[in-house]
Order: sequence, then C-alpha cells, then structure tokens
Amino acid sequence: MRCGTRKSTLARAQTKGAADAVDAVCGSGTEIVPIVTAGDRYHGRFGSGEATKRLFTKEIDAALLDGTIDYAVHSLKDVSVDYPFYLVTPPRSSPFDAFVSPYASIEELPLGARVGTGSPRRASELLRLRPDLRVEPVRGNVDTRLSLLSSLDAVILAEAGLRRLGRWESTPHTYAVLSPDAMMPAPCQGTLALACRQDDEETKARLNRVLDRDTFTCSLAERAFFREIGGGCHLAAGAYATVERDILTLRAAINAPNGSLSLRSETQGPVDCFEALARGLAQRMASCGGTSLTEMNT
Repeated sequence: MRCGTRKSTLARAQTKGAADAVDAVCGSGTEIVPIVTAGDRYHGRFGSGEATKRLFTKEIDAALLDGTIDYAVHSLKDVSVDYPFYLVTPPRSSPFDAFVSPYASIEELPLGARVGTGSPRRASELLRLRPDLRVEPVRGNVDTRLSLLSSLDAVILAEAGLRRLGRWESTPHTYAVLSPDAMMPAPCQGTLALACRQDDEETKARLNRVLDRDTFTCSLAERAFFREIGGGCHLAAGAYATVERDILTLRAAINAPNGSLSLRSETQGPVDCFEALARGLAQRMASCGGTSLTEMNT
C-alpha cells in the first residue's frame, strides 16, 4: 500500500508509526509518499476555521482521489469537520501540552519572563496563570522552537510531537507535562487520522484493524463541542474528552485572549450520547458567558 503524508519531519515520523502499526496487523508493507501541501508553502498569517484546515490536506486529498496513494495520515486537528473521506483513529498519543524551560515550572518563571507559543489557546492559558508573562509569538518546527530557548525563558509545545520526534528531554531543560487544569488541550491534539476513499473496501478493512473506538469517540465529542461554539484554531479555547467504563467525560475551557477571563466546565454521560453531551456543554457555557468570550477572539 502507498501512504501519503506531509513532508515535514514530524508528519513523516508520525506517519511511519501509523504505517508500521497497520503493517504489523495486516502483514503488508507500506510505501510512504511525501506530499507538499499549500499549508507547507504558505508563510503568511493563517486564517481560522475550516479554510485553514484544508490548507494541510487538499493536495493529499487529491492524491487519494486519483489513486496515487491508498491512504493518508493526518493530524486530526488539521482535518475539517466535513471531511469526505473514511477516517480511522489509532490509539491517541498524549493530548497534553508541555512546558520546556531552564526553570522548573510556570510558577517559578521570573517576573515578566518571555514564553514562546504560536497558539492563542496556549497564550491565553499562560496569561490566565501568570498575567505578568510576556508571550512571544513563535512559528516553525519543533527543533526551531526548542532552539529559541537561547533567547526565551520557556516554550510551550505538544508533548506528543516531542515524543514522536524523540525530542523529549533532548536538551538540558525541564520538560513538564501540563494538566488540563493548567492548560486545556486543543481538540484532537495527539490524535492521528488515517484516511482512505469511501469506496475502497479493502483499505477500509485494513485500517479498521488499528481503530481505537474510545479515541474515535473522544475526537468526535471534542470536534462537536468546537463546531457548536464556532471554534477555529485562533479561538482561545480547548476541549478534552476521556472514556472510562463506557462513560464519557468532556472538559472544556473558553478564554479571553489576554487570559483575564476564563470559563471552564465539564459534562459526563453515556459514551453513545457524545454528540448530545458536547452540544449541551457548549450551549450551557454559551449561556454562562461563553458567547461573549468567543466574540472577544474575533
């Protein structure tokens, strides 16, 4: 089989892991096909919502449609909610953010410390915890961001990306996982999506062998919550779902961009009711001030 992926180092690393899992259960071999996407070529400011997500998938989607590849591996956070292909999610990697710094924790950063992140969600959570911090916008791959520790006091990165690249504790700094109480994860952070054509029954059957149903349900719940609040990648908000004994717990946060206000809530119920749970949580938070907070992000 042929598997398409973005050309970035992280994309290729996570694709190899996913393809190896498919090969292990199917006894097949996968050829990885790197593809440059519009998102890789674009160096301006990304927009919000579904238009941004498609920047990272449309060339790969075209290769799926014309049969150049049999399946693709995406970060699910880059996949639009109306994605037309068949999706499978293997077990989720860590959904959490990581604090990387010469200092032991966010609390121990000096007054006015400079912290790098390109995420409005992460920036708002940092400022919620420490209004004195100076949040510096940063872009680039994992190694580029780690190199910025020569001039910054800390950077915030996804734990999953650091581990997939073998960069966890790769420098003589503190690497600390941030709990949802400190920093609510982005929807589907750490979750991969394996995609193939809806009419390709053979590939669907192979991909289904690595499906993790709890991961799939949690991703649907997190995406349903964001869809309900009208969220995109530039919204200072997060959502995180877990499943235990067929009970789904969905936690969420919506912040003012400067962290001065934060609305946090959660819901719990039968896993089969994930959509209603997500919708109910979003509507309850909207009525408690969430709508005004999302408007601050526009």
